[in-house]
Amino acid sequence: MRKSKYYQNALQFVGLGGEVLLFLSGVFLGKGQIATAVVFLILRMANKYTVSELMYRRHQALLLESKLFHKETHLGSPIS
Repeated sequence: MRKSKYYQNALQFVGLGGEVLLFLSGVFLGKGQIATAVVFLILRMANKYTVSELMYRRHQALLLESKLFHKETHLGSPIS
């Protein structure tokens, strides 16, 4: 499997996890459990960092795959 596809799948999974964390923090905040809600919000912030790191790695993988594609198909070289 291409690395960019792996990072895309991981990004979708982690992004969905962030939405679940936000939902759960709202539920606990609504029930008056402030400390638990704050913990879930802190986890959500860590999730956001993970999402940005995965986006960076996916972007780098796409650039590498693009360079390899052009090298294999000779699209980057002039016609002689």
